Amino acid sequence: MEQTAERPARKTASGQDRMLTVKTRWDSRPVPVRDVLYAESFGRKVILHLTNGQMEYYERIGNLERSLGDGFFRVHRSFLVNLDRIDRYTRNEIRMCGGGAVWISKYKYADFVRAYEAGKKARIA
Repeated sequence: MEQTAERPARKTASGQDRMLTVKTRWDSRPVPVRDVLYAESFGRKVILHLTNGQMEYYERIGNLERSLGDGFFRVHRSFLVNLDRIDRYTRNEIRMCGGGAVWISKYKYADFVRAYEAGKKARIA
């Protein structure tokens, strides 16, 4: 199924959950941002790894990163992670809640740790 760009993440009418609208050639599908574990860039496609499966469509990961905004961090040129869905991490990889692991670039590690800790403090407060 050929798919194209998504619209920026937005809040629903109730203001509770942000939604990412993924546009395909034939339709649009809203995806709750909270369900995104991480995104993986593979050539010209992005694979969204969700709590209930995967979704693949044509997009640049940089555009997705701008759309998702806060709460997500680009840990590698090919990976964008949801900071709320991290189970644990080492210097080389991140293990996500619900499965899956992504690599961390050695150049992004320090910035990732700062972003993760800042997000953790914000969630506690």
